[in-house]
Amino acid sequence: LFRSVKGTTIGEQVYWAINRSLDLTAGAIYYSARGWEQTASLRYLGRGQDFLRSRYSGLEDRGYQPTGSTRINQSGTDVLFSARHDFLADADGAAPVRLVGEVEYLSSFPYREAFSSNFNQAVSSDVVSTVYAAGQRNGLSVALEGDRYQGEKRVPSQRVSSSGVVTVLPEQQVHIFHAPALEFSAIDHTLGSTGLEWNLESSVAALKRSEPGFNTGGLMRRVDLRPEIAYPMGAGGWRLRPAVAGRETFYTRS
Repeated sequence: LFRSVKGTTIGEQVYWAINRSLDLTAGAIYYSARGWEQTASLRYLGRGQDFLRSRYSGLEDRGYQPTGSTRINQSGTDVLFSARHDFLADADGAAPVRLVGEVEYLSSFPYREAFSSNFNQAVSSDVVSTVYAAGQRNGLSVALEGDRYQGEKRVPSQRVSSSGVVTVLPEQQVHIFHAPALEFSAIDHTLGSTGLEWNLESSVAALKRSEPGFNTGGLMRRVDLRPEIAYPMGAGGWRLRPAVAGRETFYTRS
């Protein structure tokens, strides 16, 4: 309980150890000058490297009004979810396929800046969400990935005209979305009995970007392919690996 610019603050949390692998924390904070904020977090620890973590916070702000200015509302919601799961395990326990994700939804940067108790989080202007699945076997790797970036380009601010009229400039954000990208790669593999080795890097992806004054108007796609052939050799304690590689990248739009 303490006094601040948010008024009198009163908060309480409840912790519940659901079982040995799962716990839940939920609570509420009351700001007498602003309103109620709800918080919750859930944690799960599974076998191997499996885990799940999530947190939620939200506030319905009554707003505040600086002297001689317009009323400012800083309501918002912040939700974060992260998890990993390994599946299709081999008999020796190795997991050739894993699914990993971290997804965050933030409805308002001013909300996080004003009400987050974590300094690094409060001053951060980036919200990044990433989900991918990857598998490796016999030197071959396949990955499917998608991500979304949300960043603040201009914070809400006030402008006073020569006549004394006060206007509030809204925040501006940048959104970048990478559609699920498919990547395939192979480390060096022998080419029959020729003594040659081959490897490959390739990807198929798409991107969309929007910000004030600019929009890609849809997804821009890219295909990238880089094969390589090498002939490793050695003599007298020296090792040589001459190689020939080519690369081609195709964009639907610049």
